[in-house]
Amino acid sequence: MSTCELVPFPGGDHPSVRLEAILRREGDSLLLCYLVRGALDRVALPERAERPERRDGLWRQTCFELFFGPMGGKGYHEVNLSPAGHWNLYTFDDYRAGMRPEATVGSLAFTVARDTESLAVVLELALASLYPPGTALRAGLATVIADRAGHPSYWALAHAGDRPDFHHRGNFLVTIR
Repeated sequence: MSTCELVPFPGGDHPSVRLEAILRREGDSLLLCYLVRGALDRVALPERAERPERRDGLWRQTCFELFFGPMGGKGYHEVNLSPAGHWNLYTFDDYRAGMRPEATVGSLAFTVARDTESLAVVLELALASLYPPGTALRAGLATVIADRAGHPSYWALAHAGDRPDFHHRGNFLVTIR
């Protein structure tokens, strides 16, 4: 997959940034990279945690997300990555149903690199414990970016529906084989 641009949900205020993502499969791993460029001084970015851990509610602040599931299936996974280093991986049985932490994954190692004009978040996710080798997947790329006042803006490849809803299968636009 080449680089694609995420767009904010229409109608809301959002920081003046450009958000790009790359998602590709290499063997039995998904490689994900988010790159934010622009007015990072207007974005609320938490400080790096001394001990990053699995946490709920990361989407209440600036958070980088990935939604993915087997083509034609109802179940899917949600990855949440905080610039602070905290993370979570959930599994769902169906649209917003049966949410629970994915028990087969005990940690997610990802990197966060930041300077004055850009922020990069990079994850390599092993798929072996989640899906049989070669399973074709559909994925949605999404991000919540909070401004300095704490107001969130919702970014995705597309926005299906009349409100931000990253779980909507209409936003799972990337095919991963």
